[in-house]
Amino acid sequence: MSIVVSPVRTFVSRGAQVLLKEARVDRPMSLRPGRWLPAGAWCAAVLLTGTALAAPAGYLSSQIAGAQGGTAALTFGPDGTLYLADMSRSNAIRAVAPSGAARDISISGASLASVGGMAWDPVSSRVLVTDNKGWGDGQGYLYSIDPATGAAEVLAFGIDYIDDVAVSPAGHIFISDANWAPSGRIMYVPRSGAPLTVVDNLNLAAGLGFDAGGNLFFQDLDFSFLGNVWRATVSDGPTGPLVGAPQLLASGLSAAFDLTVDSEGDVFVSGSGGLMMLDRGPGGAFTGMASIFDSNGNPWQFATEVAFIAGPDPFEPFGGARGGRLVYVPEYGSSSLISITTAVPEPTAIAAGLALASLLAIRRRRSEL
Repeated sequence: MSIVVSPVRTFVSRGAQVLLKEARVDRPMSLRPGRWLPAGAWCAAVLLTGTALAAPAGYLSSQIAGAQGGTAALTFGPDGTLYLADMSRSNAIRAVAPSGAARDISISGASLASVGGMAWDPVSSRVLVTDNKGWGDGQGYLYSIDPATGAAEVLAFGIDYIDDVAVSPAGHIFISDANWAPSGRIMYVPRSGAPLTVVDNLNLAAGLGFDAGGNLFFQDLDFSFLGNVWRATVSDGPTGPLVGAPQLLASGLSAAFDLTVDSEGDVFVSGSGGLMMLDRGPGGAFTGMASIFDSNGNPWQFATEVAFIAGPDPFEPFGGARGGRLVYVPEYGSSSLISITTAVPEPTAIAAGLALASLLAIRRRRSEL
């Protein structure tokens, strides 16, 4: 393989794998062999054979078992249990305890066909699962599944292109409808009654997430998976949540399949190239760019679902064993997952004090919003 680096663009030739130590681009693009990065891009490329790019310094990355037939979606329960939907199973979801012990939850009252997203519902203490059945068939369901018994209830139906689901800190349920522009939309699902559109005129609305302050983050994208990340305020109204005008945080992302927001308000997006993080400035504002956070070093990598659970401590470099956990599906249909946690500080790191902390801040910036 060969790499040509210039101040204007970087070209990756065919027939080899490229591992990026850093990549910030005006329009972060898929690093496919034979493809140019946009003007203004800079990167430091390292040629490796069979070596994966680990998470940044201060984090621990490990491979864990996912759904045996391929993980279609995942979410965390409040106790750290990881719930998985299996691409090959229509009658069960899997629960993996923090200890690693796993059990299957047999589903009654529903049959899963094409799962798009999962979320934990703190109001009902149940797992929410979207299932579009088959695009264009006029179906599309949102199920609520009891993790103890597997009993399923239907919360919404007839949403043909239903994709993701998320629950706000206030307990409001939102779903994305990945229909073609201008029919893509974000919908609020009341506990009783029909879903209501709260954001419209989108193209293939995809991943959903909330920060600790209750702000809604969502994606829309085209069929090449170049997409946008938006943020909207959510407040309580007299008859339900009020969603403010969306603010564009980043556009042209090749990583636009799914998203999650960590305890510090940082946004992680999956897609072509692995797992990315939206860059933020010193004051916490999003810059419109994204950086690779974790990758397997394969330029053809396509990461899909991603989930985060907060811990008592911040999800920061060398944050210790209680800084939270980030898990994602590294490749479409993969039966293994990547789990990322904060590392315990080494004695040398502790001795370095504030000097080391300031260096680490280059890689991760805490929100000051």
